[in-house]
Amino acid sequence: MYITNISLPPKLRDSAQVLINQGYYASFSDLVRDSLRQLLERQNLTQEIYQVKQDLTTGAAKTIASTQELKQCLDVLENV
Repeated sequence: MYITNISLPPKLRDSAQVLINQGYYASFSDLVRDSLRQLLERQNLTQEIYQVKQDLTTGAAKTIASTQELKQCLDVLENV
């Protein structure tokens, strides 16, 4: 495991401590790990949205025309 030190402004440090005291996180390390995971997930979703917009613009996206097609697409996604 990688160990690092960071500097925080007092207001941010205090806000983090409130979350820990309220039981949202067991420790500051847990808060930072969860925050990084959420940031990376949000970044990934942003990239996926960008790709979908590009696909719509270029015509590469497929239009689902019926509930049967929707079910087939969902079945494929469940198996990914």
